[in-house]
Amino acid sequence: MSTGDECMKMAEATLEQNSWFWGPSNIEKIDTANNLYKKAVSLYRSDAYNHMMNESYTDAANTFIKIADLQLNKLNDELSAAENYINSAKIMKKYDDIAAIQYFEKAIELYNRNGNFGMGAKICETIAGIAEKNNMTDCTILAYQNAYKYYTCAFSEFSAITVLEKLTQILINTFQYELAFVNFDKLASYHKRNLSTHDEYKNCLFDSFICKIFVNDLQETKNELLKYKNSNDEFAKTTEYNYLIKFIDVYEQHDVEGYWSLINNFNSYYRFHEWHQKLFVNLIDRINKK
Repeated sequence: MSTGDECMKMAEATLEQNSWFWGPSNIEKIDTANNLYKKAVSLYRSDAYNHMMNESYTDAANTFIKIADLQLNKLNDELSAAENYINSAKIMKKYDDIAAIQYFEKAIELYNRNGNFGMGAKICETIAGIAEKNNMTDCTILAYQNAYKYYTCAFSEFSAITVLEKLTQILINTFQYELAFVNFDKLASYHKRNLSTHDEYKNCLFDSFICKIFVNDLQETKNELLKYKNSNDEFAKTTEYNYLIKFIDVYEQHDVEGYWSLINNFNSYYRFHEWHQKLFVNLIDRINKK
């Protein structure tokens, strides 16, 4: 038994003492037990660092979990417990990514409960990186979604937008265009508020409408586009806007030759990404079927 375990036993024994009129009061017993718990934390921490120096990573991780559980359940110190769940998870990354995610999530719950959403968001990004490395697509998407939500709660708009850009790219790569265009619209709204990023504004709207043409009703998408012209929005004055209107027209007419001609002409100006090209091929397949 470690000296930390001995302190734990002494603390429990102290709390179990009867409070006779000549014995310690409840307040005194609690104070004594808490001091013993704190001493146990210190001793466990020394054990954990020794395990790390000896490269006994499983023992080190388990000891940090023991510290966190003690701080959470005995000392009611949620933030310190969160910190030690993170210490454990960081070590677990060396040998068990899935277990590491579990303890990162415990820390997120505690930080969010205490209103520290920024810290929760950062840990979500860490989880996303682990999940992406292990090809856990759903877990990656959820982690980035949570990071965006928590950064927004923390009023950290720049960090939220950075995460949203990463998330949107993953959605595009996994062909989840309906979710992607919602994010493109959020990004466009952000860039419109920042006048120095006009190109990003029109690029995000262009990408959003390319996705909408693929997943939404064509007339509905065209009507939404026309709202930009009717409101005299700056997007309606761009080459991208005019291209989208023409693109919908040739698509509605099932004009395969006009479709490819339009894409090739615009590509010399815009330089489509690979995901654009995949969507265009899928759209031409639809035209051919019709």
